Amino acid sequence: MRKIFLTTFLFFLLFGTTFAYTKPQIITREQWGANDEYFYSDSAIWKAKYKKWAAKKKWKAEHPTPKKEPTAYQKKLRQRKAQARRIWVNTFPQKYKTVRTIKELNGRPLAWDIKFTENIGGIVIHHTETSAETSLATIRSIQKFHSVSREWGDIGYTYLIGMDGRIYEGRA
Repeated sequence: MRKIFLTTFLFFLLFGTTFAYTKPQIITREQWGANDEYFYSDSAIWKAKYKKWAAKKKWKAEHPTPKKEPTAYQKKLRQRKAQARRIWVNTFPQKYKTVRTIKELNGRPLAWDIKFTENIGGIVIHHTETSAETSLATIRSIQKFHSVSREWGDIGYTYLIGMDGRIYEGRA
């Protein structure tokens, strides 16, 4: 046991300063070519989405479907979700409270508000697999998927680590 401790201690003593003072390189959004048009609700991408949603809403109004009574499972699921929301709100009322919201950026309306809290409760490490051949292509495809397909207005991660090991700036 002492040998393991001594070996570990010596390793960190010799190499720890190297790791502690090496600042990782972060590739900025501009450097990896982020499409910031996804941010803005007045961009062509979002105007096309809004037009599609309006057509779908109009079609649904012209072709109403009868409302179905929710199943017992659906009712129980709704109750559980409501209970979880109540627990979250009562447990963390001030800790994760939004302290600042940005609705416009560079004089243009945002598709999705940027919200800030005073505290960060933790980090999430998430693995994504894509068929893209380079890290840049992967990061751009994730941004498009999150921004347009999921309708989040921007990439859903603060930082991403590419297959090349470099760190890429995510959500602005």
